[in-house]
Amino acid sequence: MSRGRGVGFLGFGHAVPPHVRTNDDPIFREVREGARGNGVSEAELFTGMRERRYLGPGERLEPLMAEAGRQALARAGVAPGQVDRLYGYATVSEMHTPNALFSVHRDLGLPAHTLVLPINSEFTNFVTGCLLAWEAIAMGHGAHALVVCGGNWTRHMDYRNPHSLVSGDGAGAAVLGRGGALELVDHAVHTRSDVYEAMGMRSHATDTGLSVPTYAIAAEGVRAFMELGMNEPPRLIAALLERHGLRAEQLTLVTHQASRRLMDQWKNAIQPGAYLDTFDEYGNLGLASIPVTLSRHAERLTTDHVALIALGTGIHVLVLLLRRTGGV
Repeated sequence: MSRGRGVGFLGFGHAVPPHVRTNDDPIFREVREGARGNGVSEAELFTGMRERRYLGPGERLEPLMAEAGRQALARAGVAPGQVDRLYGYATVSEMHTPNALFSVHRDLGLPAHTLVLPINSEFTNFVTGCLLAWEAIAMGHGAHALVVCGGNWTRHMDYRNPHSLVSGDGAGAAVLGRGGALELVDHAVHTRSDVYEAMGMRSHATDTGLSVPTYAIAAEGVRAFMELGMNEPPRLIAALLERHGLRAEQLTLVTHQASRRLMDQWKNAIQPGAYLDTFDEYGNLGLASIPVTLSRHAERLTTDHVALIALGTGIHVLVLLLRRTGGV
């Protein structure tokens, strides 16, 4: 069953800052000493880090997003004037509204007829944008869509908490249209809104008295991530495989990259033919992890199908199934 009517990915792009932060960086001193956290479970969940990229003083997220978009358009052979819709999100944007995705529209020279659609669904923004682009193109509401997502969350962490250890900055992008080497086939979703407040970006007073948006995970959020986050993606994947008569070994996974423990759990439960990530090099890029991985490793896709697993606040899981029709 293919509902995509030939809509697929035409090109990918990504950009990350040049600055590298390793595990022995002084910024992690307090969390290494166990000064704070939501108990052993959070410390055990966020594991496997090696390096991550971060924006330096005075550097901004928007140029990274624009560069990722530029690469994706060039690789797709699509001119800016051919883009009908721009989906994605910049987080955390300098203004509460409008989102900095509008500056990406400006910096890429996209035409006035391009509809800009910021998607505030961390961390499923990219996969949600691709799903909406698929539906719009399949319905004839445009020929090409660009999805660009970027995060600067290293500036919005409390570095006394274990989850701060994995955070990295960067941006990824994709162009969608008819044809392409990766065709969109199906999706599955699971939402647990009863734990809606368990994790998210909240105002946090700094030593200077300023209020800064800061990511926080409550103890309930850790439990939800450990239970729903680890178990629900394999269940959704199993349902999609059964629906399409596929086997797990025919599948490459590209997923949310919050920790190596979480990813190992998915790998062991699903047993895919391949599993691609950029976690060792870039850490957790949040909403940008999936497009950055696709951009970095597109040439390594060899299985017949690809599954994108996005895990987000709210709390929700979104899985997108793709069929490989050729080289990317």
